[in-house]
Parts: sequence; C-alpha cells; structure tokens
Amino acid sequence: MFKNILGNSILTALIRGASFGVRIFALLISARYSEPAYFGTIALFFTVAEIGRLVADFGVDTYTMREYASHRNKQMLERTIGSAICVKITFGILVSCLGLGVMWYLRSDNFLLMLPFALMIISPLIMNLPINFFIAKMRGRHIVFFVLAAGLMSLVIFYLIFAVIKKPQAAFFIIPIIESIVGLVLICKVPVIRRSLHSLHFDGMVELIKMTLPIAVATILGIAYGRMDVFFLEKFRSAEELGLYAFSVRLVEPFQFIAGALAVNAYGHIASSLKKSAIESANMNSRYRKVMAIYAAIAFVLILIIANIFLGSLFAKYAVTQWMLNIAGIILIFKCGNLITTSGIQAHGKYKFITSIAIWNFSFLIIAMFILVPRMGAYGALISVLTMEATNFLLQNYYLRKLLVEKS
Repeated sequence: MFKNILGNSILTALIRGASFGVRIFALLISARYSEPAYFGTIALFFTVAEIGRLVADFGVDTYTMREYASHRNKQMLERTIGSAICVKITFGILVSCLGLGVMWYLRSDNFLLMLPFALMIISPLIMNLPINFFIAKMRGRHIVFFVLAAGLMSLVIFYLIFAVIKKPQAAFFIIPIIESIVGLVLICKVPVIRRSLHSLHFDGMVELIKMTLPIAVATILGIAYGRMDVFFLEKFRSAEELGLYAFSVRLVEPFQFIAGALAVNAYGHIASSLKKSAIESANMNSRYRKVMAIYAAIAFVLILIIANIFLGSLFAKYAVTQWMLNIAGIILIFKCGNLITTSGIQAHGKYKFITSIAIWNFSFLIIAMFILVPRMGAYGALISVLTMEATNFLLQNYYLRKLLVEKS
C-alpha cells in the first residue's frame, strides 16, 4: 500500500508539475536573474493570477474530481461536466479582465508584463479539467510522460527567453500557451469530456455554482489568506523587502507543491474508499497521514540545508533571507499537516466546516498582519502565518478525529 501511495503521489506531482510546478520554478528563475525590487513586481502579479485562477474555477475542479471518482451514471456526469465547462468559460473571461484591472491599479507602468499573468488565470481552467479525470480514475500513468515533457519544454523555453534573450514579458507568455495546448490535447483523449463539449449546459450553471459555493468560498479564502502577506508588504514596506520575502516563500513552494500532490491523491482515494466502508476510509486516511508526516520531516531538513549551507552560493542577492527560510520551513510542517487533513475532511463532503475554518484563518491573518507587518515587516508576516497554520492544524485535526469516531 505504501508503494502504491508513493507511486500515485509521484505521478500526481509530475502531472501537476505541468502547471503549478512550472510556475514555481519559473519564479525561481526570475529571482535568480532579477533584482529583488523587480522580482517583487513579478511575485505581486503572480499572486493576483493565483487568486484569480481559484475565483474563476469557483470550486469546480474539486467538485468534479469527486464526481469523477464516485459517479457511475455517465449521463449525469456528462451534464455535470457540461455545466462545469460553462462555469469555467464564463468566470474565466470575467475574472481575467478583473485581474488585469487589479494589476493595472497596483503597477500601471508594467502593462506588457500584466498580460501573460491575466492569461494564467484562464489556462489552468482548461488544463485541469481532463487532468483531474486521469488523477481521480488513477490513470495518471497514461498521461504523465506527455505532461512532463510539455512542462520541461515550457521551462526550457522560459529560461532561454528570460535569462538568455532577456525578454521577461515575452517569457511569461510561454506558460499559459503551453498549459492551454496540454489541456486541449488531453480533452480529446477523454470521451466523456469530449461529448460534454457538444452539449454545454449553461442552464445547469446556477445549480452547479450552488453545489460548489462552500468549496469556492473555502478555496478562495484559503488562497487569499495564503497570499495576504504579499499585499500587506506591498502596502506597508518597500518593494525590495517584498521581493526578498516573496523569494523565501516561493523557494519553499516546490516542497509544498509535492505535499499538495499527495493531498490531491489522498482526496480521491479516501472519497473512493468511502463507497466501501467507513473502516476502509479511516485506514486509507491513516496511511496517507503517515506518508505525509515522513515527507514533511524530509522536506524540513532539506529546507534547512538550503537555507544554511547553499543559499549564498545559489542566490547571492537573497542571502539575507536565511532566517526567513528557516521560519518558512517550520510553517511548511504545519501546512503539510493541514493539506492532508483538509483532504480527509473534504472527502467526507464536509465542505462547510472547511469554509468556516477558512473564514477564521482569513479573519485572524487580517488582524495579525495589520498589527505586525507595519512594525516587523517580513518577519511579522511570517509570525502571523506560523501562528495561523498552527491553530488551523489543531482545529482541523480535532474535527477529523471526531468525524472518524462518528463514522466508525
């Protein structure tokens, strides 16, 4: 079972790497060849794109993945997918325009740099629809080499344009273009999605939005409080400090990305095991939590090594972020625990609880950062996030244990 969990998680991480992993490593390339102040602008636009993507998705990816894993009625599934595509088209266009306006408000002198980030709101909506099908059905091995090749090609082209040709605005266009191509190619390989394109259900949008609303609120609040630090630093501190902080946080994100892939795998497997029995679901949850704990420990040690041994030689301009990275490593441990716990709770369909937790986290961070960031800068932001993640960890674990006891 451990080998199956590890193997499926690796496949999921590689597949997700075609989008989120590529974006993270593109940011690290940007940091390597940019001054902290300019990188701060890139990180700011990227944050807007991240939030915009989740607003545009409106919980559809999470909902459809559960439907892929558990639905046996093909006609109902096709109708759900048709409605999901309508939501993605409508919200994608609206939110990308809104995101462009937000970026213009924040940095009106970088319009060409804004455009690819606006497109990054739409492109993952296309790509995730078929990818989630393969992951939920545990067929990742059928697409992993294609998706990985596309991701690697995207990074190579990005590096050449950004670092060699030195055209950063043009470099970022590569990401949404290749993501869209990957999505369209994979859609052609999934008959149920392909058939749904011929019967789009705009009339089913409202019903689907009602179903995904709790997921959307929790997810949007989650990314909002997860990126709130960037906006507070933009408001109260210098562009250089924002760039240094963004670098330390983004350097840790590849490790969080792998944890996220493991959590996505857990979500699908736990949801599927619930069809068999509560005991089977509890056992599946326990196995994934053990694997996540081992991974979190390994990731923490690697971050300490990078921060305290290799940082100066790899990223000389950002050597002053050593202690920021150490604190970010501690935060990662709690984030890993929260990711796997959230998957377990959502697999049981308890979306409203996750929404309430997200509201609490969001409210807490607003207050904490409003007090600490103006006084302590980047370290105030890190302390706020650490306290919030630790509290979140305690609340979610208490609820999940209670839920498993009730189900048994």
